[in-house]
Amino acid sequence: MTIERKLHERRRAAEAAPALGLLTVVLALDSELSAAEALAVLDASNVTSAPVVDDNQVLVGVVSASQLALLRDDPEAEVEDAMSTHVVAATDEASIADVLQLLARQELDRLPIVTTGGTLRGVVTAMDVVRWFAGEADRQRSS
Repeated sequence: MTIERKLHERRRAAEAAPALGLLTVVLALDSELSAAEALAVLDASNVTSAPVVDDNQVLVGVVSASQLALLRDDPEAEVEDAMSTHVVAATDEASIADVLQLLARQELDRLPIVTTGGTLRGVVTAMDVVRWFAGEADRQRSS
């Protein structure tokens, strides 16, 4: 089988495969959590950023440790003061191909997955997609 044919088959498989299969349930921060507390949670969890949700678990932003660190000494600062509210996300109906396109076009390393109502389901990372393609390649070789 030619390389072009193999790539075509993988692309078709990615278009049919739901991104939910790659989903990682992640730590999410409450938008009203203090910046200092949120920074401590990220540090204890060994992560550098997290999605931010409201009381209904609806995605309202993302925040990084560096954004929170800027507000660490302000006792009144909350996560919502540091978070980015322009968040690129995919719905839980997206295919792996859809997620891959968003990751590439937006130059992202992780993508939140939400319901059509905006409730956070989890995150798919670029490495999740790479691992899926590697596994798909292994399946192609063994069949």
